This record gives sequence, C-alpha cells and structure tokens, in this order.
Amino acid sequence: MPASALGKCIRAYTLYISANSSLLGVGATEPNTMPITSVPAILAEALMTRLPDLSARNMVRSLHSLTSLQKRGFAMDQACLQFCIAAAQELEQRSTELGAHDIGFLLHALSNLPVSLQISQVEGTVAGLVHALYGQLQHHIPSLTLNDSVRMSRAIERLRSPKPSELIVELLAAEILREVPSLEPQTLCDVVVTFGRLRFQRLGFVENMSNIFLTKMDQCPPRNIAVILHSFACQRWYEKHVYSSSVSHILRNLVGFRSSDLILSCWSFAKTQHKSGAFFQKAQEVLSTDVSRLTSTDISMMLWSLSRADCGFNDVLLSSLSHRAAMECRTMPLKALLVTCTAFARLGFAQQSILVELYRSLYPLLPDL
Repeated sequence: MPASALGKCIRAYTLYISANSSLLGVGATEPNTMPITSVPAILAEALMTRLPDLSARNMVRSLHSLTSLQKRGFAMDQACLQFCIAAAQELEQRSTELGAHDIGFLLHALSNLPVSLQISQVEGTVAGLVHALYGQLQHHIPSLTLNDSVRMSRAIERLRSPKPSELIVELLAAEILREVPSLEPQTLCDVVVTFGRLRFQRLGFVENMSNIFLTKMDQCPPRNIAVILHSFACQRWYEKHVYSSSVSHILRNLVGFRSSDLILSCWSFAKTQHKSGAFFQKAQEVLSTDVSRLTSTDISMMLWSLSRADCGFNDVLLSSLSHRAAMECRTMPLKALLVTCTAFARLGFAQQSILVELYRSLYPLLPDL
C-alpha cells in the first residue's frame, strides 16, 4: 500500500474512533481477529518503513492523528511513539516545505503529547522541531486564518519547551485582534485563557477581549462566562464595568449556571474585590442545596471567596463546606488544603473538631513547604 494511502487510513481511523469513542476499550470480538486498538500500531509500523515517501503534509496529518488518539485516552505504544519521534526528526529537516496550516496542525499535534513524554525520551526531538517551526512561522503570518492563529496560540501555551519569543506571541495576538469581532464564544474563551496563561499583557489586548466579551455575553454559555471571568481575575484585570455587567447577567440567568461555574465566578469577584452582596447571597443559597457534588478544589475556592469578599456568609453553606473539608482534608491537593486553612483563618472559624482535622492533615506536610 502506498505511504499516502497508509496516512489516509490513520486519519480515517481517528475520525471513526472520535465518533465512536466507546470502542477504545473494546478488544477483539471474533476469534482470530485483532482488537480495534491494535490498528494504529500496525499502521505506524508500516509507515515507518515508508517515511521518506511521505510528503511533509501527509506526515503532519499522520502525526496529528496519532497524537489526537492519545489525547482521547488511547495508550500510545512503542510503535506509535517511534513513528512520532522519527516523523518529528524528519519534519525538522523538511520544515521549509510546510505551509501555515501545516505548522498549526503540527504544533497542535506536539502539544497533545503528554508532559511525561515531552520531558523524557522525546524532549530533545520535540524542542528541535518546535524551534524550527517558530523560525518558519514568522514567514507565514500574512497567510494565517483566525483558526490557524488560535490553534497555534493554544499549542504554544501547552508546549513545555522551547518557550516562544515575544515577537511570535505578539504577531499571533495581532492576527487574532484583526478578526476579534468574528470570534465565537468558545473561541473567545480559548483566546482569553491562552493569552492569560502566556502572560501576554500588551496594551490594548485585554481591553479588546473584555469589550468583545461584553458584546457577546448573551451568546456565551455559562461555563465560558465563568472561565473568562476567572482568567481576567488571574490577569489582574479589574475593570469594574466588566464585573458589574457580568453580575447582572449571571443573576438573570442563574438557572443555567452549575455549581462549579458559580464558584469560579465567586472567586473572580472576590479576587478583584468586586463587591456584590446580592450575587454572593444568591450564589450561596443555590450552592447550599447540594454541597455533595463539589470537589475539594471547589470547596477551597468557595471558602476562600467567602473569606475575601466580605459580603457575609450563609450559615448552612459554611457548615456544609467546613464538614466536607474536615472529611476530605487528608486527600486534598496541597494547594487546596493551604487555601482552605487560609480561608478559615480569615473567617475567624473556631470549630475545634474541624480545625484539628485540618492540622493533622497539614502537620506531616510542613517540612516540604
């Protein structure tokens, strides 16, 4: 079978699995047949023998398909890993053959590799290829589409190394700003979070993002609103009108917000010191009806929000959160445990039985802090 046909087989398989993700755990269903999960390894082994025959574009598509499967929960075996390494080495030498679209998909593919692989046997290979792609990217900026720019930005943020130059991030941000009115809610959310994590704070960028957020808020799902507000707060973007408009919108549409969305919003308002007693009162009423669904991170974030917001607290909710914290403190992530302890101290919480449990959980960890 020609190399290009093998590449198409991998892409077709990926599309099939994406549409039928439950098949990832299925073994062979008939005697003398192979499990469906064996297909990528067989195709990867066949492609390894024909690597020089693959065009750079087909190599990118094949690599993207394999890493997409891994992102969906597919265990990458040795054959697939060896193909990824060999393809990355080959593409580093042939990076000049790639167009803007190819570079975007290749960066996205490399960012799909788990961090454990990025920092182990493939670290040098990935870093060398990414460095070559950054060099080529600057020549393709004029031909980027909005989707290309967003895909590249997200991939760059997720890649462990090498870090992009400020120029590349600025160029991608400028391309996105040119198309900012056409951003869909999910894309807007992705852009705000990505550039927040990249710590991009050039004058005008966050302002534009917040303005487009306000114009599109009615179209945004509750989760997008909560995540965008959280990202703005993490970036220390304290524009009062953004948060006051968000409070009004959330109170009007409270039914659509899940507990985790409300807690993210509470944390954002507390972080930016945007006081809204009506919002905090209503959010606490909703959250107090079912604390059992909250994660330990949710609990620590909400306790911290109550301690920071200074908008009063619901006794029923505080009691439920504190008992959940006492029950789960031994298994809490360290950050959540520290945040919980800080929140109780700010709240002047003095229920001894709960504080003793927190102390017992924290004490063994003190030498590592």
